[in-house]
Amino acid sequence: MLNRGDYLKALADKEDKENSRNLAKRTLSLNITKIKSLIGIKESFEPERINFNVYENVINRLASVSDEEVDKLYDDFLKVLVQSNPSLAKSALSTQRAEKNLSLAKRDYTPTISATIVSAGVNYSAAKGFESQSSGSISITGSIPLDFWVMNNKIQKSKNARDAALLDYISAETQIETDLQSYLIDTLKQAESVLSSQRSLEYNQLQYDYVNERYRLSQSSVSDLYDASSSLITSRNRLINSRFGFLQSLSKLRSLGAIDDEERLIKILMGNSL
Repeated sequence: MLNRGDYLKALADKEDKENSRNLAKRTLSLNITKIKSLIGIKESFEPERINFNVYENVINRLASVSDEEVDKLYDDFLKVLVQSNPSLAKSALSTQRAEKNLSLAKRDYTPTISATIVSAGVNYSAAKGFESQSSGSISITGSIPLDFWVMNNKIQKSKNARDAALLDYISAETQIETDLQSYLIDTLKQAESVLSSQRSLEYNQLQYDYVNERYRLSQSSVSDLYDASSSLITSRNRLINSRFGFLQSLSKLRSLGAIDDEERLIKILMGNSL
């Protein structure tokens, strides 16, 4: 038997939970509509649940890595980024193009001299070397830029463009290293959060079972049962959030390195060879 206060509180809690469930259903429906619009399909579908068991090993490893292992992970990822990061590759191409333009500008600026021998009677001896007879001729031609300032400005502009491209490359490289450190630390943090949330859920489940049994024996009140239930729900939601936070951190690492294959990403995180 329940007293009237506990009964009214139970009804209020029931309405709150039903309202939260309805809001979650509407949010799910809206997100499914957005996904259908993004991938261009019209038929209805149900999102599949993610099997988090496939991430269990990598989560356990990342949650307990040493500082030396973290440094190795960073170095392994940096090797991948140097080869495949789009921003870094674009900056490298721009630098190469600017360097080539500078070389061309310098070539146009350099005077050229050529000599041409036109003779049907050129003699050679060890004592005198080449001797041109009177019937022959030697002509020397050269080209020197006449507009010195125009050519000099062109070279200077090419140098400035080359220096700017180098700075952009250094900036892109620095930004990538910063992002890598941030994303990698976030991944480690999310892995630790997953394990912590799992332990918290286990403890709260045991606590709820204990309070629920006492409630059946009329040794705990509805308020005690409500508190235990709320803690259980909160810990379950915290585990869900930490798991999806871990997936988001993996997605950031994949995007940073342009890694299409998730299995390759997991191999790197597990410390296997590239």
